[in-house]
Amino acid sequence: MDASVCSTCLNNPRVYAGMRSWVEYSGLARNAIHSLKYKNNIALGYFFSKKLCHIIEHAAWDFDLVIPVPLSSKHFRERGFNQSALIARPLAHLLRKKYAGRILYRIRETKSQVNLTAEERHVNVKGAFWGNPAKLNGRTVLLVDDVITTGATMENCVTALLASGAKKVYCISVARVIVNHPI
Repeated sequence: MDASVCSTCLNNPRVYAGMRSWVEYSGLARNAIHSLKYKNNIALGYFFSKKLCHIIEHAAWDFDLVIPVPLSSKHFRERGFNQSALIARPLAHLLRKKYAGRILYRIRETKSQVNLTAEERHVNVKGAFWGNPAKLNGRTVLLVDDVITTGATMENCVTALLASGAKKVYCISVARVIVNHPI
């Protein structure tokens, strides 16, 4: 297969072992994710996890732990839950893997990523995460998030997990922002 790769991707090799998303972040998918995050429609976490389960099984990824992207304490206090954990926990159950919600931590508050450029997003989350080396040593991880926009959060989480002793990290999200780059 002949695939074109943009110069940004060629010049910045990825730190994760694999990355997949279920749908494009638009339309009904965007509305459903907003319903989960902002309208407390927490049952959608299980619905999304079933969709992701099929993708992971098809990819044939082998991993030990399922970890959600941690939410800032400010957003956790506002919402009362971490939407990524609402997807990751049932996903771990469906896949018969260990859920590990307290291994990756957000160690510094960050600004909302919503109106930031790609470059600002990477700067905003740089060094914001820490993984527990005692629980990660040599383990392969599945990292779960609701939406991947630029990949800044995922990449910084993966960097923290690898620096803390994880052997390999796969990433999955419900949705992904699709950006068309001129080639």
